[in-house]
This record gives sequence, C-alpha cells and structure tokens, in this order.
Amino acid sequence: EIGSGLVGSEMCIRDSCYEEDGTKSLWQLYKEYTDFSVSDTMTVTVGGTASLGAARIPSDATTGAFSYMSSDETVLTVTGQGNVIGVKAGTAIVTVTLSGGKNEDGTAKADIVKTVTITVKRGISKIEGSFEIEAGAAFDASQYEVTVTFSDGTTEKIKLDDARVTMQEVDTSTVGELSLIHI
Repeated sequence: EIGSGLVGSEMCIRDSCYEEDGTKSLWQLYKEYTDFSVSDTMTVTVGGTASLGAARIPSDATTGAFSYMSSDETVLTVTGQGNVIGVKAGTAIVTVTLSGGKNEDGTAKADIVKTVTITVKRGISKIEGSFEIEAGAAFDASQYEVTVTFSDGTTEKIKLDDARVTMQEVDTSTVGELSLIHI
C-alpha cells in the first residue's frame, strides 16, 4: 500500500520501503498497463517536430515500454521518445508498440500495437514582397505577387489572387502601415 506505516519490520513511506535500520528495501510497486492511447492522425510541417503523446492506460501504470517505427523515413523520422520530425511533404504511418508487461500469472503480455497516420506539410519560413496602392485606386490582386520561402527550402512566387492566399482589409489610419496576407 502506498502511504506511511509499519509493514512487518519495514517502514513504508510513499512508494519506498525502508528496513528498521533505515536501509532502503528492494521491494517496488508495479501497476500493469491495460492499453494505451495515441491519436489516429496528426500533421507536422517539414522541419517541424511534434510528440506522438502515447500514454499508458491506466495513467499510473508503471510497466511497459514504448517503441516507434516510421513507414517512410524519407517523409518523417521518429525518435525513441516518440517525437516525430517532418523531413519532406508526404504521408507516413508510425507504428507505436507497447510491450514488457506481465499477465496475472506472470507470463508476458502480448504487445499492443497501434498506428498513427501523419501528414507532413510544407510550412512557410518567410514571405517577401511589397507593393503600394494609392488611396481610392482599384485593386487587382492578379497584378501583385509575393515570394514565399517554404520550410523545405523551396521558394515560389505566388500571385495574390491565388486560392491559397487570404487577404484582410485593414484601416491603416488606425493601425499604421500594415499588410495582412495569409498563405
């Protein structure tokens, strides 16, 4: 039992037990896992990282070790701690395995295996470009473009009327010169 008290000739404090002479006992408390949780899908950017967040069930289980494997390391890699790193745009599946538990009779538990489908997208590192529009002048978005540098190192000139671009009208008399362009 976790807590304080005298058990036989041992004093137990929290989850550590001590002999009467103060030496730490070899006894340890274990709580077996019954399952684990992990998202089915996630998205990460090229060069970005994210944690898979696999968690034992119950949350206070003390047994079991996770292992991770990417179906395509040219798209993403995964560390032994369950962190994914986007390498290039695409989709890969990470297999998450929880193993090392024991059944009530002491035999090894079967591994629990789940998969996570991960989409790696290009992120935006930088947007460059400038233009001026006179007050009251007509604005034709197809006449203007910006240069976008993506997280995978590629660049692309994108016209402001591109479907990926959203613009927001801003009253510069209240906020000063500002541009709000989202790609």
